[in-house]
Amino acid sequence: IVCFIVSTVGNCTVIHLIRTRMHMRNVTNILIANMSAADLLMTILVFPYLIKFYYIGSKWFGGIAGSVTCTVVHSSQMVSIFGSVYTLLVISVDRCLAVMQPMKKYFTKTVTKWSIVLVWLVSVIFSIPLMIALKVINDDTGYHCVEDWGKMDQSLYIIMFLLLTYIVPLGLIGSVYTVTGRKLWGCGTAKSQENPLNRSNHESVRASRRKATKMLVTVVVLFALCWFPLQVRELIHVTWPDTLRRIPIKLDMLLPWFGFFNSCTNPIIYVIFSDRFRREFKRVL
Repeated sequence: IVCFIVSTVGNCTVIHLIRTRMHMRNVTNILIANMSAADLLMTILVFPYLIKFYYIGSKWFGGIAGSVTCTVVHSSQMVSIFGSVYTLLVISVDRCLAVMQPMKKYFTKTVTKWSIVLVWLVSVIFSIPLMIALKVINDDTGYHCVEDWGKMDQSLYIIMFLLLTYIVPLGLIGSVYTVTGRKLWGCGTAKSQENPLNRSNHESVRASRRKATKMLVTVVVLFALCWFPLQVRELIHVTWPDTLRRIPIKLDMLLPWFGFFNSCTNPIIYVIFSDRFRREFKRVL
């Protein structure tokens, strides 16, 4: 419950601040607001479902409303994960370009807007097979929201999920931040001839970018750690299904909670690392 409140209040505040404070409406913060939207999707739709599933399992209700909510609620976790990790990837590219080519602005407002649209579009498209598989069935115990993959290959989808929402994007993000870090902490950055500012101002800008990079890398690391248990669970589901059946059901149902915990950590990280976010949070709260 505490995590639900922190996530809801924290992410709503992040979006509100970036939307209403002109001095906070830069490219990185707009992308951070987009990630907060993905976290809110996880919080508002997935959190209540996890509580429900923990106590009464897959029980649902019938009718059109039952079918629609079954599809929307269950697939929203996939959409949220995909949206979050690829927003992190876009942020890493934006930060790298800002550091490597400070005199050029690659991420204009138009590019940023279409990047966000593309992230959500691809997130929904990737979730379509899961949406098709989700069905409400009726048996002797009542209505249940379940996955019925039929002729579709569930194992292939799980492998693609592991690759496209974890291994590939996090590998790319790690590589991009490695390049960024070498530039920011490298011995030759202080005398960059590309930056027209004097040495003092240049050092100030570089220190600010270092701090922002540390904050964003922390967000990425926590994302990787929080979603690692669920990703391992999905891998076991494909490779050693018999082993998965031996895991206590209550323990198995706890694994998604680690991922949900990630939704409430991001606003806290922003407040800890960013003086501007901390100052604006104090004004609002």
